[in-house]
Amino acid sequence: MGGHPTIHEHGRSMSKVCLSKVLPKHLIASLSHLHCLAKFLSTSWLTIPAKTKSHEAASLPNLVENLVKNWEVEASFKSDISDWRTIDRPNYTFSVNGGPAQSAEHMLKVGTYNAIISANDYYSPEKSDFASSHKTFKRMMPTFAWEVLEVYSGPPVVAFKWRHWGTMKNDYVGLNE
Repeated sequence: MGGHPTIHEHGRSMSKVCLSKVLPKHLIASLSHLHCLAKFLSTSWLTIPAKTKSHEAASLPNLVENLVKNWEVEASFKSDISDWRTIDRPNYTFSVNGGPAQSAEHMLKVGTYNAIISANDYYSPEKSDFASSHKTFKRMMPTFAWEVLEVYSGPPVVAFKWRHWGTMKNDYVGLNE
């Protein structure tokens, strides 16, 4: 796609290009994932103007970015890990900022946001479950974009720096007490 085109330059065709390059075919074809598709499309429009990196197609940063975007959809919307196509289940773990390795089962048990956000002055993962954490963050910021800034190491263990951004539509309401 090159550069950072505006929405007006590409109109509706941009969503088709983004979908074919980023989402797996089974998500596009499945009617049960229309809510995922709608979220992805609205986030795609947000991504283009604010994206700071344009990774070369098939490069490691491009592959990592697309994989994590797909993983986020699966982790947020598929409650059965056997339906996840972005992980090698027996070998998959994740960790945040050097923390302990955790499994996909742990992430589904506590919730995706709770698994990656440490307790702090503004948010307590212990006071929220999967559903309430998603409600808290998706109410506040209905769409947010995500990009890989730098990949530090390649497979089999991939370490990378990333960022995400969005527009706050509602006040943040978190349970800390």
